[in-house]
Amino acid sequence: MRQFGTRRFNGWIGAFLFLLTLLLFSISGNAQTGPAATCPKTANTGVGAEFSGDKTVAIITPPTTDEPTKVQVTLDIEWIDTISDITDSFRLHGRLKLSWCDPRVPYKETGDGVRNVYVDNQATAVLREIWIPDVIFGNGTAARTILDFAVTVDQNHKVEYTESFTTILKTSIDSSRYPFDDQVLNIRIKSFSYDLSQVELVPLLRSTPIDTDLIVPSWRIDSIGALEPSVFTENTGTDFAVLVAGVEISRVSGPLYIRMLLPQMLVTLASFSVFWMRSASTGRHAITFTAILTNIAFSNITMRQHPEVPELTFPELVSLFSLAVLFCVVITNTVVEYLTGRNRDDLVVRVDRYAPLIFIPVYILGILALKMQIDAFGLW
Repeated sequence: MRQFGTRRFNGWIGAFLFLLTLLLFSISGNAQTGPAATCPKTANTGVGAEFSGDKTVAIITPPTTDEPTKVQVTLDIEWIDTISDITDSFRLHGRLKLSWCDPRVPYKETGDGVRNVYVDNQATAVLREIWIPDVIFGNGTAARTILDFAVTVDQNHKVEYTESFTTILKTSIDSSRYPFDDQVLNIRIKSFSYDLSQVELVPLLRSTPIDTDLIVPSWRIDSIGALEPSVFTENTGTDFAVLVAGVEISRVSGPLYIRMLLPQMLVTLASFSVFWMRSASTGRHAITFTAILTNIAFSNITMRQHPEVPELTFPELVSLFSLAVLFCVVITNTVVEYLTGRNRDDLVVRVDRYAPLIFIPVYILGILALKMQIDAFGLW
């Protein structure tokens, strides 16, 4: 009798744990995949029907008139390139999926519940007859280039339109902190001709996070924000549905140090070697002026790679600061030459002894101060 009670108790525990596992699995599954687009089961008015191929019978109105048609949007960013500081734009490559319910779209019964899939010429013919939301990129410089697309229809008349595209989008790029700047590339998806009373754009939650290991020359992608719903109001007072996302990127500044700043700093530091030359007649001025001309020539070459912005960039400030320090070295050499002509070798020795202790720390600390100025307040 005791064994039977124990077995029944263990059975209840097992059943409880089984139900708890199913509950946790369903919750975790919903949290990962997000709300998928579902259509209420309707009478299959289009069962066995085919598309006519006649574009004169095209459906040109949204499926619902008493409330906005909900269009779920998924954006997969494949990669980003051609980020331009001059035109404030970037090129986006990705996949766009739109999902909505339309019981007017015919569905051909397959017998096993498989969706009707239309690609290539078939998809083109389908798009001539069904209603599709005219979704565009609101900050696009021109119409996006569609590389391939497909249309699917399931037995509940849920329509999915998927395309692979490339487009150039406008954004606001602030290069005042160049080359240590962080930028946010804005993406705006909006309905073009259907206002908020007709079409509502709903972002579809992702089942997996977007891969941030994307190829962006000279940039690093820090994060990719999810699509967030917003509203755009025209001058006429009409509201349109908008989805907004931001891609946070930061410029890779390491190569700049090696290619531009490090050679320029080494030339300036090497010019301080004149303070170990005891006589003013051994070419101290020649070495300093050579360093100045090298600095100017190097700056003119490297500035071609800089963004054309009105603000002074960090490399430009380093170049100007280096020229200012070299100008002070020229003055010091002139003073040494004057003291040598007056036979004041004791003062010459003191100048040559203390000048490196002043110029080298001032030059290094000055560049660090410029870097701290950028980090704290930006450039002038």
